[in-house]
Amino acid sequence: MLLLPLAWLIFVHGWWFQMAAESQALLGDWIAHITYFPAFLFGFGLARSEPAIAAIARLWKVGAGLALLGYATILGIELGWPAGVAKPHWSIPPTASRMRLSNGAESSR
Repeated sequence: MLLLPLAWLIFVHGWWFQMAAESQALLGDWIAHITYFPAFLFGFGLARSEPAIAAIARLWKVGAGLALLGYATILGIELGWPAGVAKPHWSIPPTASRMRLSNGAESSR
């Protein structure tokens, strides 16, 4: 229930479209379509599955705990990042990095 969707998200955002930003366009926002359409199909396929619903009902606390742990990890990294240390290139969305380069802010780091 958790590993397959998580593996898909890691594959799409970590390897396939690294740090690509969504445009929120109804047509043409391929990163969003590639990310969320399989999740929709996964949920649609599970909708009438009695064993899947029973497993979700049984493990929802574990899923909620993992979600909070993941959020706390990201929050801790963001809040604890040293002020004078530049963030890795892969952590900056492409539009923001292009804006910094065009403003000359990248050379000051």
